[in-house]
Amino acid sequence: TYLAANRFRTLSQNYLQAASSLLQDNLRTVLNFIDVEKIHKTAMRFCQKELPNKKRLGVEHQRMLSAITPDGVVFYEQTPQTLCDQIVVVKDEYGSASGLLLEDIRAWAVQHGYTCYTCTCPLSSGQRLEHVILPEAGLAFLTSNRFHPVTLPPSRVIHSNRFTDVDGLKRRKQRLSFNRKAAEELLKQAIQKLQAARECHDRIEEVYIQAADFAQIDRITARLMNRLAGFLARY
Repeated sequence: TYLAANRFRTLSQNYLQAASSLLQDNLRTVLNFIDVEKIHKTAMRFCQKELPNKKRLGVEHQRMLSAITPDGVVFYEQTPQTLCDQIVVVKDEYGSASGLLLEDIRAWAVQHGYTCYTCTCPLSSGQRLEHVILPEAGLAFLTSNRFHPVTLPPSRVIHSNRFTDVDGLKRRKQRLSFNRKAAEELLKQAIQKLQAARECHDRIEEVYIQAADFAQIDRITARLMNRLAGFLARY
């Protein structure tokens, strides 16, 4: 059972890597049709209006707001909803325009004194920004796509098409569509393998629970907590 769980995890990882490669190809393809200067000007106008200079250096924290799990693609939208009053939704299927826009906003926020929580796409190996949360400003910038559509009521919606040569992109429609459909199927397979791995772990846990001495675990935990408390009291 343990070996089966490892095999399922490995298969899932392979499927996710393959899906990531296809989606990255789409991203690079779409970048050729993006007006980068227009994105930069849009980001600067927004930042100058909404994020005044605090005259100090900000702090960046990297977090994950979405994940690929045995239950499917999970998007924790309650986090920005709790932290921020304004939700800016960037609708972008490919992540090309939104990634550039959020990079500009992140850079401005950190340079001008804000605590910034940046969240990357779980299929990009930490390379592409999907969300930026600025609790001090009450602002969250969330990318919405078919994998995790943002359902929160937005304060503002930005469509990636405004930065894109849509007519030029149509010439790549067949390639983009093939990559997307193949990535979706690979993602489904990856999730199925994660589900199978979880079932194996559940069976293993049933055995371990019956053999575990929870009273002994509690005693060891208490001793470790007391040692840690004594260590912290000296500093």
